[in-house]
Amino acid sequence: MKTAHLAFKDGVRLRAACFAPHMVRLLTVLLSVAPDTRDGCMVVTEAWRKPRHPDDAHTWCNAFDIRSRNVIHEGSLEPAMLAWASRAKASLDSPDWQIVVHGEGPGLHMHAEFDPR
Repeated sequence: MKTAHLAFKDGVRLRAACFAPHMVRLLTVLLSVAPDTRDGCMVVTEAWRKPRHPDDAHTWCNAFDIRSRNVIHEGSLEPAMLAWASRAKASLDSPDWQIVVHGEGPGLHMHAEFDPR
């Protein structure tokens, strides 16, 4: 199904800063280049959180984690997620954005952050 909707996992913490213009742009780009999903939704699984380390972009409301388990794929899921990340990086076209795919099995997800340093 064409991915046309944005959803937030239950319990995701959002602060006003999560909707700053640069973060709205990030969500818009991720959604516009998203692969097909089983439910038509791009699901944010984490936004703001308490710091896990001193450099945690989630605590500055500059990062989102995106679910992978609803992405339609053939074979391994990781190549589909890496292709999505690549399309997003190309669309954002700036070194200020870091988009990585990490985790294993059901924990595989995309981490997308704004880091202008």
